[in-house]
Amino acid sequence: MLASLYPVTTETPLRLSSATRELAARYLDGEFKDTVVQADFKLPAEASAGLSDDMRYALTVKLIAEKAPLRILPEEKLVGAATLLEAAEHQTPASDFSSTSHVTIGFNTVLQCGYLGLRQRLEQRLADSSLTPHQQDFLQSMVLCLDAARCWHDRHAAELERRIAVSTGVVRQHYRTVHRNMLAVPENPPQSFREAVQSLWLMFSFQRLCGNWSGLGRLDQMLGSYLERDLQNGTITLDEARELLAHFWIKGTEWRDIRKCYGGDAQNYQNVILGGIEREAMK
Repeated sequence: MLASLYPVTTETPLRLSSATRELAARYLDGEFKDTVVQADFKLPAEASAGLSDDMRYALTVKLIAEKAPLRILPEEKLVGAATLLEAAEHQTPASDFSSTSHVTIGFNTVLQCGYLGLRQRLEQRLADSSLTPHQQDFLQSMVLCLDAARCWHDRHAAELERRIAVSTGVVRQHYRTVHRNMLAVPENPPQSFREAVQSLWLMFSFQRLCGNWSGLGRLDQMLGSYLERDLQNGTITLDEARELLAHFWIKGTEWRDIRKCYGGDAQNYQNVILGGIEREAMK
């Protein structure tokens, strides 16, 4: 009697679309490892002669932003890819700098104020006449890194605009949607869950392109308010949000089969906090 009322099934419900599942399989099969290539550019010695290490690094980051190959797949809902092989080997491409890992950088700060807000803080700090030459140089190198991030972003925007112009139908609409969701971020604070996820991915992907393996931090704290608001106002469904986050995690496996020794910083998987107790709950 109970069995007829509550039939038992062993089938696992599929909560992601077949297209997203197929994309995940392609990434996990290592299909895109050959698009991660050795940098064929380097900062000329004469361009960095006499400069501090901070400024030489910033100029290298700018060169990476200008020269690194772009990878935009028509099946993906997000743009941004770490396409330089040295980065996967924990080196800053096109340089003699080692890279940084085992840290979690302040993604949430940029979500709140955008790169524009960081730039304004740096400009205010640079206006301080009491700064030493070393301090000025360090801050100016940070501004240059922000310029580099904007350059990398703008290259993606331009490529999407080119594809929109030569596409039709569903493909054109897809590129328009991706372009719309990435155009204002991370330069500005995101205004929707879609923008927030894209902003976070662009930040994460660019620092990884430069060889740095940051942790992600508390995704629930960073993205939760955007999702809650968009669910309430009906601009996104839970299924749509799930698909978007799936693409975020799928893109995180882009270095699959490149390195012999895998870690949790940037290769086949990510160390991430999935739950815990808030400080207020512990009082």
